[in-house]
Amino acid sequence: MLVATFGPTTGWVGKRITFENGTFVLEDHGPIRATDVFDYERQGHIVWAMSGMRAWVSARAQAGGDLVADLAVSAAQPRGGSTADEAEPVVLASDEVQAAPDADHLRDKAVRAAMSIGLSEEAFAGEERALAAAGDGVPAPRDVFLSLAKKSVVDAEQRNDWGRLQLLYWRLAKWLHEEGRDSLQPARLARQAELRGYADQGVGQVQVLDLDGDSCTTCLQSGGRGMSVADALKRMPIPNPSCAHGWCRCCWVAID
Repeated sequence: MLVATFGPTTGWVGKRITFENGTFVLEDHGPIRATDVFDYERQGHIVWAMSGMRAWVSARAQAGGDLVADLAVSAAQPRGGSTADEAEPVVLASDEVQAAPDADHLRDKAVRAAMSIGLSEEAFAGEERALAAAGDGVPAPRDVFLSLAKKSVVDAEQRNDWGRLQLLYWRLAKWLHEEGRDSLQPARLARQAELRGYADQGVGQVQVLDLDGDSCTTCLQSGGRGMSVADALKRMPIPNPSCAHGWCRCCWVAID
């Protein structure tokens, strides 16, 4: 479905932004986010394809709609020859509001995620206001959580707080996993932080702890195997990218 077309104010004139399989796609570029579409509009570069399209894209952005396939397109009529400068302010019709995901639910989920990494609801609200002031409109709840988490990661890294880094990376991995996105890298960083914490405690040997009776075949092959912390950091056998469960729950335990 055509969302917008680039006008003569940019070298991308004629290129299209479409909505395909639950994702916004920029022609000759690839997937982009709902908020990117508004960045192009703010620069005066795009012409909306349909009446009501701007409101629909806004609903996705404000309700965390950059998540794949969380909203269906409302019925719309051709707009004609309007330009980006003529776009009306975002005002959602009642049927568009009903079609949008429950924004309160999405925000509550993001607030709970922030609290799970030791931050308060007040901190979430403060970051939400800061992102809104720096951008254009209300940020998606997921973006507020991810922004807070990334800032917390930087702080923990500066202090070599391996326990906190393990928690932060693990929560980030879990969030991405629940979104259906690739979570392997933050999960690996969480296990790496776990090992560095053991090293700081003077632990020399560790082993992989699997979930007896509930581990997949490939994870069972690593379970109980002992190795030095230095070797574990080099090999990083967990998280297991081939875990049949799709979310490797194996962890390290000290054996000396």
